[in-house]
Amino acid sequence: MSGPSPASQTSLFRVSVCVPTYFGARYIADCLSSVASQTGVRLQIIVCDDRSTDGTLEIARRTAAAYPNVEWVLRENPRRLGMVENWNACVALARSPFLKMMGQDDLLFHDCLSEQARLLDAHPSASLVASRRIIINSSGKKLIHAPAPFKKGLISGKEAAIRCLLSGTNTVGDPVALLSRTSLIRSLGGFDGTFRYCTDVAMIMSLLSKGDFYFDPASRVGYRVHADAVGNSSQQIVVSEFTNCVGLLEDALKIAFTSETRGFIAFKSTVLSLIRRRLYRVLNTWPLVSRRP
Repeated sequence: MSGPSPASQTSLFRVSVCVPTYFGARYIADCLSSVASQTGVRLQIIVCDDRSTDGTLEIARRTAAAYPNVEWVLRENPRRLGMVENWNACVALARSPFLKMMGQDDLLFHDCLSEQARLLDAHPSASLVASRRIIINSSGKKLIHAPAPFKKGLISGKEAAIRCLLSGTNTVGDPVALLSRTSLIRSLGGFDGTFRYCTDVAMIMSLLSKGDFYFDPASRVGYRVHADAVGNSSQQIVVSEFTNCVGLLEDALKIAFTSETRGFIAFKSTVLSLIRRRLYRVLNTWPLVSRRP
């Protein structure tokens, strides 16, 4: 079946989706298919593989062959870069005005890209759009809708950033749920390599210091939780880096949090990190524990 005509393609929003990979063979085909099957956008999909030896890139190439109407950039890094450098390698290859970074195990649902691109285009002051997530497990089973911590619509980036930090966790959204402007991410120097776990939160703080935030409460993406996920990092690292984002926002907005507020944020981050790790462990076995005899 043929894709949109060249004339109709010119009127579509242009979006680059970056999928940095490393030993992603188990999920990469489902991930890329969920992106490549999006409609209503001119799509560039970028896969930078960080020297995997499990066939990740070969699977990506086979998946790409099934979607010839998509612009694909599939490359293996000449050397092992590590997570953040690989993210930035993807960003460097993006040619579209709008950019989404997503995990190799996550999914986009129908019309995610066209709707997020429409919202970002309709609100020129917005530096970031986020949609609600559905938590899925290792087998792709939809488990729960993530909370919607914001009302639908546009709010100031400063307000969204402060509310996120005071919550003690990333309420704005994981990378798969976000869409931003490629030029803005590049102007910020890309993703900050001094963060090992809260790399996304650090970028969110930087983006929200530059513009407004639009929240879309529709569940448009699937965020996968499983034993090998990057999110299963040391709790100490999680809390330390999340509180470091406070300083990042202070510098960007020329504001100062009190020591009591910093302590409150660190306490909430510690508690929520423990809860999240245990909740994800339970959710990943949900089909087993919830089945009645």
